[in-house]
Amino acid sequence: MTELLKYQSMRDNAKLRETLLEFARITGIDNPVGLAFSLPSGYMCGKVAKECLTYAHPKTGKITRGKDAEFYCFSAISESYSGHARRARWHNWELLEKLWSYAGTDYIDIANFIIESLPKRYNMDICKPDLIRVHVGGEYPGTKFGREYMRAWFYVARVTGIHVYSYTKNVETYLDVRDEQPANFNMTMSRGGLYDHLIDRYRLKHANVIFHPNMANGMPIDHNDINAVFGDHSFNLLLHGTQPAGSDAGKAIKRMARENINFSYSKVGK
Repeated sequence: MTELLKYQSMRDNAKLRETLLEFARITGIDNPVGLAFSLPSGYMCGKVAKECLTYAHPKTGKITRGKDAEFYCFSAISESYSGHARRARWHNWELLEKLWSYAGTDYIDIANFIIESLPKRYNMDICKPDLIRVHVGGEYPGTKFGREYMRAWFYVARVTGIHVYSYTKNVETYLDVRDEQPANFNMTMSRGGLYDHLIDRYRLKHANVIFHPNMANGMPIDHNDINAVFGDHSFNLLLHGTQPAGSDAGKAIKRMARENINFSYSKVGK
């Protein structure tokens, strides 16, 4: 039996659950089905990320950071304490890496594998997911595989009609393949990487991580993912998750907690 990729229900994550509720309100879809797909945090990001580059060891979960990291990636932190998350994400990467190792593999092969791996209760002719977030953890790597992998997800959205959304710091690859992006795929650039200058040059939709609401600079602060799901405007995300003790990020978390500012994924912003 062929091993398949693993998805997560959006209802298993507090922020994604809120996103799904807002998605239902906007689209009028009753009780929508949402899935998330992830790869290992940090290990997919090394050629594109900077400020948040964080790794959870695949076996032990021990956290390490990139030399220029300013704060912990929330997803790597979740992998550090959840063996289940680590195993699922490394499972996905190992299967994709194996597929990529076969001569002639391209984005259509990757896309077909992604579609084939959708949970069996979703018969694409009768019932399919309404929404997919690509990468709660992980990234489109800054490699030849990463280019085909991004194209694969565009293809998945195009042929299935599922609404798909994602964040990426791999701006260079996005610019190279964005002509293939269908209308039902919403991509948001994520600042804090090695290609921020391209975000500015091409005026791309993006998200900033800020350490306090007073840094919003007139842009909205997203407390769920709905600004990533729809629209073409940029927005802010408040710093969240465990941060290094004594660091500026750690002090920012303490300040927001002290001021009763809602920054956690499990809370609704005020």
